[in-house]
Amino acid sequence: MISTDVILESLLKRMRKALSRTLIDIVIFDLLESNQQGLAARTMSLRGEYPIVTKVPQKQEVFSGNADYVIGYDPVIPSTPKMFESISIVTEAKRCPRWADGFPQAVAYIVGAQQSRISLDRIVNTTYGIVSNGITWQFLKLNGTHLRISTPLSMLSFSPGSRLG
Repeated sequence: MISTDVILESLLKRMRKALSRTLIDIVIFDLLESNQQGLAARTMSLRGEYPIVTKVPQKQEVFSGNADYVIGYDPVIPSTPKMFESISIVTEAKRCPRWADGFPQAVAYIVGAQQSRISLDRIVNTTYGIVSNGITWQFLKLNGTHLRISTPLSMLSFSPGSRLG
């Protein structure tokens, strides 16, 4: 028989994960909607649990996984399953207090996204990443082999009307 403590801990764990994802959903959907340009040739879209493959240079190793959120451009000719032509931003969501555990995954995913952009001969091969638990946000930018990481930003320290960018 399963104890009440085990059931309660399992329920709390799922609730924490759902809460962190809900907060991330709100921020990402709001930013995506506010940055769509009606006259743009193509618009960006968002997918969850998106597969990304990263090849390790000078080795025969390949890492693959599913990024929690990916923002990118749909192909001109729609595909099935729905895949992006190119990826610009990868987000890894983690529960409190383990949000920083998402960094290795996020770095691997933005490297894979950059490799994909290079193989498509994109003019801009810079890729971006986000690691967040819904409260604390940290941003990554990969330009060539140079990785920049922001200082952590807490949504708790923002006042109404303030902006991230």
